[in-house]
Amino acid sequence: VPQRLDVYTACTSCAASVTSSCPRGSSHPPLLCSYLVQIGGRELELPGCHHLCVKNILQPQCCPGHWGPLCLCESSLIPDPDPQSVGQSGLIGHNEGFSGFACQECKNPNAFGKKCDEECDCVNGVCNKGPDGDGQCWCQPPYTGRRCDQGEAASGCRRCSSYSYCKGEAEDANCDCLPGYRKMKDNRCLGEPLLFSLDCDANAQCSKEASNIRCTCRPGYDGDGKICIPKNPCLVNNGGCPANSTVCVFKGPDKSSCECMLGMSPLGGSAEHGCQLVSACTAVTCDPTATCQTELDGKPRCLCEPGLLGDGHRCYGNLMARLMELDQRGNQRENLTGAVNCGSPPPLRGPGPLTLFVPTNDAVDRARDGTHLLLFQAKQKLQELLRHHVFSQLTVDDLVALPQVRTMANQLVTVSASDTGEVLLGEKGVRLAGSNIMASNGVIHMIDGLLYPPSILPILPHRCDVTKSKITLVRRHETW
Repeated sequence: VPQRLDVYTACTSCAASVTSSCPRGSSHPPLLCSYLVQIGGRELELPGCHHLCVKNILQPQCCPGHWGPLCLCESSLIPDPDPQSVGQSGLIGHNEGFSGFACQECKNPNAFGKKCDEECDCVNGVCNKGPDGDGQCWCQPPYTGRRCDQGEAASGCRRCSSYSYCKGEAEDANCDCLPGYRKMKDNRCLGEPLLFSLDCDANAQCSKEASNIRCTCRPGYDGDGKICIPKNPCLVNNGGCPANSTVCVFKGPDKSSCECMLGMSPLGGSAEHGCQLVSACTAVTCDPTATCQTELDGKPRCLCEPGLLGDGHRCYGNLMARLMELDQRGNQRENLTGAVNCGSPPPLRGPGPLTLFVPTNDAVDRARDGTHLLLFQAKQKLQELLRHHVFSQLTVDDLVALPQVRTMANQLVTVSASDTGEVLLGEKGVRLAGSNIMASNGVIHMIDGLLYPPSILPILPHRCDVTKSKITLVRRHETW
């Protein structure tokens, strides 16, 4: 039966969730969520994103006329079993109006019909009752009539033998054998063992005591004889198999075996003694920043240390830690040394979420024209410059939708786009050199220039009280 299977990926930063993937064959629309991260000894709840992985699967289900975990065939004694009477464990619970091991009998001994909602009205006879019954009255001789309430004996019912009934009405009535009996040549009714056995389940033994039929389930089966189902040891205490590492598998009536759960191997050569996890981790399962762990379902999981943020494959430190990591390895190796050496304003190690614009080494080198070196002597201006590169968390998609953004220096930076679609920042149009680099407390964008807040300009003020002297040495050649 087709069914929908929904699985959520781990909640993480919205920028990091882009790298989270759903299993092949499933779709993954993004949804908002919240996640916890430990920073500075505190556990903070931050807004984030995750994916809802949707996949259509086929769920096994019993065919019509079968029920229970073993999809057993229903007995012919149950014309229309109600699915609500069969629980998930395969045990049968009675519906109102029914009784018997499998609800195959009417609770009212005089009721008949599929719903056991009609009642027999025989006066002197036996009613064809039960869910398969039609309410017909088998009249005890010499009574006749539909309700066996006519007392005058019909000529054909004056000498009925044992186990017979008077069939018909008035003068048209005659002797006939009760169900389960066969008329002999001398008009006697004898019991037919084969017909008696029809009252019993195929997995029951039939016996006759006087006029009573007795059905008994065979060894390995449970029931009342009219309905017998195989005993399933797995339904009780997991069939004796260790519950935390094995599953019990039904093998036949009163027979089962223990098998290891997915991703496990048996201890001591047999699953009956329990199973242990087989590592699903390989050298490439998780990034070196994460620790791989095999879960109970046999699947690998990438775990992060407290204070780090994960996307299901790798872990991210805070913005400052990510800067140092990027400068040491990867595509940005030794390209951010200038930014790292500038120091870090306190928010880069805080909870965030923040956006950090980081100039590349080339951008920093272009700013080393002598006057900008004064920033390292003016601590206040340097800190203001650094804060002007920090914003609230914004991805590239967020940036292109805004005309300007306010920095942590409480000043505005304009956002525009070039003819080729590149994002440009500030009046000088500083270009993005890399984008959406994740950290536990925000996102990093690389830029090919510096963003100068108006509050620190001019960096080198014009001074009118300074006199400069310039001495030029000239070598003179004389001709003798």
